[in-house]
Amino acid sequence: MPAWFEFGSLEPVSKEDFTEEFGRVPGGDPTLLPVWEGAEREEIAESGSEFFHPAPIAAPGNAVLHISDLHFGDDYGFPLVDATVPAHKRSLETIIVESLKEESIDIGVVVLSGDITTKGKSDGYVHAAPFLERLLSRLQLTRNHLVMVPGNHDIYIEDTPHPTRDHEEAAPYRLLLGNVYGTERKSVNSIQSFNTKDWCLTFCGLNSARPRSKETKEYGYVGDDRYQPLLDEIATVGRDRKKLLSMKRMNFAVLHHHLLPANGAYEPEAGRPVSMTLDAGGLVESLIDGGIHVALHGHQHIPFVGTTSRVNLKTWSGVDDRLWVIGCGSTGAAPGALAEDFRDNTYMVHIPEEDGLLVKLFRFTSTAKPSLAGQIKLTF
Repeated sequence: MPAWFEFGSLEPVSKEDFTEEFGRVPGGDPTLLPVWEGAEREEIAESGSEFFHPAPIAAPGNAVLHISDLHFGDDYGFPLVDATVPAHKRSLETIIVESLKEESIDIGVVVLSGDITTKGKSDGYVHAAPFLERLLSRLQLTRNHLVMVPGNHDIYIEDTPHPTRDHEEAAPYRLLLGNVYGTERKSVNSIQSFNTKDWCLTFCGLNSARPRSKETKEYGYVGDDRYQPLLDEIATVGRDRKKLLSMKRMNFAVLHHHLLPANGAYEPEAGRPVSMTLDAGGLVESLIDGGIHVALHGHQHIPFVGTTSRVNLKTWSGVDDRLWVIGCGSTGAAPGALAEDFRDNTYMVHIPEEDGLLVKLFRFTSTAKPSLAGQIKLTF
């Protein structure tokens, strides 16, 4: 039962006393969200934010491979392994790796922006982890070169009348995190930095699959209790995005849901809301203020590139600071799960350059090899 409470005081309790009285300590998102005021904000952010922040690691290439919406499980559209009998069929990792080799693109980071599975089914997770291991290995990368966030199919809400109190719907995804990264990685939100030959690339990974009811599960929502501590941490290097570029630093945000419409128009559909990020306005302002250059997402299986800016009403500034927003489309979904007006699978390659970002879009099917559908230079 949703409710608001105001507490006069809080007293700490030991883990031993808590477990004796109430049982297991809940993990994941907190049960209580503080109302930040003044100096309390930073104190709470430092002590209460759950995110993964390892030291920067070396990456062998400047390019970023962006994949999304694999949908392992019922909606996956590719063979799990390469086969020659009865017909020559290539696995998704083979299709991607061979295409990148033909284009002579050296990948340093792989970004996976959600919907790794189909409706959170266990067989999807069983096949996803080996796929990622094979893909990274064939790109001569390690698990530490992967940036991954969940989608609404990964933290899937079943048709139950009330959301769970212990966030059990996130447990399968957290298990996948442990299988992919190792037991040290359990947090869903992350900051990951990579030192390539020419650039320092930083990625702010955000969980936008937070609504926990049947009626709201299609919407995206991050919440400033989640994104602000990470952005403040990234901004310790600097908030001036052009100055950051001059220092060969480029910052990315990664989430699953849309910040801008991907379609030209949406038709109302009974029982299904238009799927957008509910706090997109505040998130966009904070991303720009936090020194983020580009937001990467997936979700609606339509490749998309757009830009947005918002005037900060407190300072009446910011209209010249624009955030680029890039949607990957679907890299692995079967034809029946693709968008009606875009029937191909896609992946993207993002290459930082001195004055911007070169974006390459490749489209393909299970029987047609990837081809370069187009490229565009984004400037900041």
